[in-house]
Amino acid sequence: MKTRALITSALILCISFLNFQYNLFNVVSDERFEHFQVESSQFVLDGYLNHKLNNEDLKFGHFTRPSIDMFEGGEYYKPREWYKDRFIEGEFWEYKSNYGLQLKIFSLFSGNLELIQSLSSLLLSIVLALTFLQMEKIHSYKFSLIFILVIIISPWITPIARNVYFFIFSYFLPFLITLYYSGKIEGSLRKLITMLLLLYFVFLFKSLLGYDYVSVITLVAMIPLAHYYLKNNLSKLKLMKYIVLISFTSILSFTTAIFMHISTLDSEENPVRWIYLTAQKRLSSSDPYKTAYETCYELFANENEVFNADEKRNKDCIDEINESLSKTRIEVVARSFIARHLIPFFGSNQINLSNIQEKDLKGIYYDENLNYLNKGLESLKYWSNNKEDLNIFEVLAEGTNFIISPLIFFLILILFIRKFFKMKFNEKLFSLIVFFPPISCFVLLKGFSYVTIYTMTYFIWYIPTIPYLIALLLTDNSILQKDLKGIN
Repeated sequence: MKTRALITSALILCISFLNFQYNLFNVVSDERFEHFQVESSQFVLDGYLNHKLNNEDLKFGHFTRPSIDMFEGGEYYKPREWYKDRFIEGEFWEYKSNYGLQLKIFSLFSGNLELIQSLSSLLLSIVLALTFLQMEKIHSYKFSLIFILVIIISPWITPIARNVYFFIFSYFLPFLITLYYSGKIEGSLRKLITMLLLLYFVFLFKSLLGYDYVSVITLVAMIPLAHYYLKNNLSKLKLMKYIVLISFTSILSFTTAIFMHISTLDSEENPVRWIYLTAQKRLSSSDPYKTAYETCYELFANENEVFNADEKRNKDCIDEINESLSKTRIEVVARSFIARHLIPFFGSNQINLSNIQEKDLKGIYYDENLNYLNKGLESLKYWSNNKEDLNIFEVLAEGTNFIISPLIFFLILILFIRKFFKMKFNEKLFSLIVFFPPISCFVLLKGFSYVTIYTMTYFIWYIPTIPYLIALLLTDNSILQKDLKGIN
């Protein structure tokens, strides 16, 4: 049995790396693999180009490149190609919302994009392979394999696994650490301190990359401990003690990252206030318009502190932040359940449009006189009138993404709820805990979650709620089925 687990782990390592680095199994379309969230990589790539070509300090940011119209010429938006061609143009706008550890790592490896992408893919693959080995000891082989495979073939994880901005392995590493130590810290102060120190440095690493989703990985780190204590019916007070310690460790690392971030904001007159406003626009506000105005003022006011709220760039900034902060948490959570791109392979193929077709459909999408239902109906009419010019396979793939994918997600939830009511109390409690990481993001990061709902927010369902749900539904045994040995 141990040999089978080791062989499977080695296969997971190889398969996941080939998938994350090369999309070898076509989990997503080439378009999605090459371009999804590439704009986040641009902060790193342009920051390094600015450092090398303009002899500036290492700073996150991007060049404006005024010759490229993002709305009319989106197909020309290719940051990785620009980096390889050393193409810079226009002003360099600094991005100051986090410490920017990614850029320092990028510089450490002399800006070798392929090497850093490979390293990021490899580290995630190693973390998943080791996670399988640990899970296989406390769950069934089948459960553990399904859990890991769901992550590997995720249409959300696959295109960003090699992204030089995210370093996705850091999102799963806290889970692996507590999975390893969950049965070892009882009665061992040394192992408890070791676990907390490891978590501190991983949380710090993630916070220095960006503050987004820190609550998610903190709660993810608690899941294996909850599993261990609930499975073996141990003291819930002790479990709470460890949860408090992990929370304190996360807060401590987050605070450390804040102080390190402040030290980089030399250009800001009041760096603490700048970080506060940046955080507020991602969280919530009692006065959304005021917060939106102040945030955009800090971003775009000129050196004479002149800020015209009616200028298009400034108005768009204010409108976007105001809209996101005006939404209720219930609206944000509800919207997050309309999950797209959950179906790998076929469901992640994207329709290829001509410039005219893309312009026409964007005109429908951005028409403020149309509600969402009418936008959908107008799009269907457009596709019907132009069906001879469209690839039926791609149209069906789009339908799978926008219609079938959310229905599949709701089906998974319905089947889980049916199973939930048949569970024992501890099983129900653990199953609810599995939902905490993504829900915490939607509730705490209300503004951020709303703005990124179609670009990143659904990705959080895979850390690790969806893998748990699918593995639970496809196996017959209890989620807390198997007692660990060696409990004192």
